[in-house]
Amino acid sequence: MRYIIFISLIFSFSIAKEVNLVEIINEVKKSHPMVNIIEKERNLLRTETKLSVSDDALEAEILGAYAEENSGVSGNEFYLNLSKEFLTPKTKDILKKSGEIFTKAKTLQLQSKLLNIIYSIKSSFYETCFNKQIYRLKNENLKNLKEFAQKMRKAYELGEISKKDILSIEMELQRAKNDLLLTQNEIKNSLMKLKELLSSTKIEFEDIVCIENIKFNNFSFNIDYLLKESLNIKAKKLQIEALKNLLKKYESFTDRYSIKIEYSDEFGTKKYTAGIGIPLYFSSSKRELEKRKVMQNISLKQTELNSDIYQTKATILKLKTRLDSVIKSYEITKKMEKEQNELNDIVQKSYLNGESSILELLSIKRDMIDTKIKLIEYKKEYFNILFEIFSTAGIKEMK
Repeated sequence: MRYIIFISLIFSFSIAKEVNLVEIINEVKKSHPMVNIIEKERNLLRTETKLSVSDDALEAEILGAYAEENSGVSGNEFYLNLSKEFLTPKTKDILKKSGEIFTKAKTLQLQSKLLNIIYSIKSSFYETCFNKQIYRLKNENLKNLKEFAQKMRKAYELGEISKKDILSIEMELQRAKNDLLLTQNEIKNSLMKLKELLSSTKIEFEDIVCIENIKFNNFSFNIDYLLKESLNIKAKKLQIEALKNLLKKYESFTDRYSIKIEYSDEFGTKKYTAGIGIPLYFSSSKRELEKRKVMQNISLKQTELNSDIYQTKATILKLKTRLDSVIKSYEITKKMEKEQNELNDIVQKSYLNGESSILELLSIKRDMIDTKIKLIEYKKEYFNILFEIFSTAGIKEMK
């Protein structure tokens, strides 16, 4: 019974070391530092917004004095001044709304960075899976070559084929072994890259469970839609909206006022005074300069937005051209694969009939395996470009 439990624990431990893409992305969304940064940044901005609309503390001034008049009358004097400055309700609403919009904008920018991290992880995950597919293909090819070489060695011993033929087979076998080792290294490198990207999360694994039969998806790339849904561009537009809203603060005659209450006792004479104070902005250019600064900031953000839209559009169109080229090459190669399969049947029959050499047969088989590998390489390139498009646009992955 003890052995059964021990074996079960080992088995469950080995299973836990393999993860799929869904598990990886779920863990990234839970434990990646960027998730924590987004939440902390949001809380910080909310606090700053509350701070911007909070009134200053009540200010108290207490004075005591001893005075003596020329007439010889003397006594104590006492003064108490209370004052407090308030933002107007309209100003508070403006600052609160602008603060909320700025918070949304910053959150979108950080979410875009998190998306970039996720796309890098997905790209590395897919790359590892495609490398594994190539490995399986090359391993199967090596296995077939070994069986074929064994038959040819027997044929050579019986004198049915020449030394040249057997040397060709042995060279092809060695080439296949070397190719397999290279692909093993590519798997290790892409898996290591994936682990490095996930090193700041809590997920641990030895290997990944790949998605089987990864196919091209028919995405409709509407450039206007991509720009409209871009988190980065949305963030820039929100920043401009927040600044334009902030500009409303300068439309009012004043944005703040103060209330003052004073109590004094001079030689037994008590006096109570109260008043309201407002800043006289016409006496200083500070408010006008503040307004000008906001307007210049709006102009700057609008220029940056236009530049971002232009650059994003140009980059996406360039990537889309590459993607279309990959799809076209894949389709051409797929047709070539079909033709090579037909040619392989012909050459194999011809070889069995003694009409074709072993070199011709090995050549067509090598071409076939190279074509299958090329198809996988096109898929790898396709998804690399696809995730780069999503990352550049700053949008959530389209299904």
